[in-house]
Amino acid sequence: MAMLSAYRRAAADQWLASADAAFGALDEAICLVSGNGALLHLSAKAREWLEPTGGLQVRQGRLWHPVAGMRDALQGALRQVATRPTTSHLATTGSRDGACLHLDLARADVSLRMGDESMVFVRMRRGRPSALASADGLCTTFNLTPAEGRVLAALIDGESPADHARSYGTSIHTVRKQIAVLMEKIGCTRQIDLVRTGLGAL
Repeated sequence: MAMLSAYRRAAADQWLASADAAFGALDEAICLVSGNGALLHLSAKAREWLEPTGGLQVRQGRLWHPVAGMRDALQGALRQVATRPTTSHLATTGSRDGACLHLDLARADVSLRMGDESMVFVRMRRGRPSALASADGLCTTFNLTPAEGRVLAALIDGESPADHARSYGTSIHTVRKQIAVLMEKIGCTRQIDLVRTGLGAL
């Protein structure tokens, strides 16, 4: 049994080294994370991008974000992907130069499990600053809850209410209700006006 676990560990290490090289060649970073956010593997490029800069970072061996709403969204996405056959996408600030980090989360292959616990494979890409990275600013500007800020930021980024509901594991009815509350708070009668007003604030 010990031989089998040593063999599995060696195979996992080899797979992760190959993935590091492949994604690194595309100027992308990867990490392997448990459903509760504990880091098991971080590529060299991810280490470079996640230095403590005020955005996405590593704190006490876990992925962490200083903005509570973004931290909650990340933890929720990790739990959801670890327990269900689904994928998730998040966008947040996090690299040293302030670029937006786009995170694609998927359940890792069974060979990368730790005991009975499924792991989450996270792919990181740097891109243009996104409204999702500015959800905290939208909350401050319009006096929104973190969830409302994320909905408004997603609409600004062109995400549909249904896509946003899927990303956060919530119902479409909840998202529609949040949009109605946003319209009331911001003083808009149409979703397009809501997006325009949010864009103006950014």
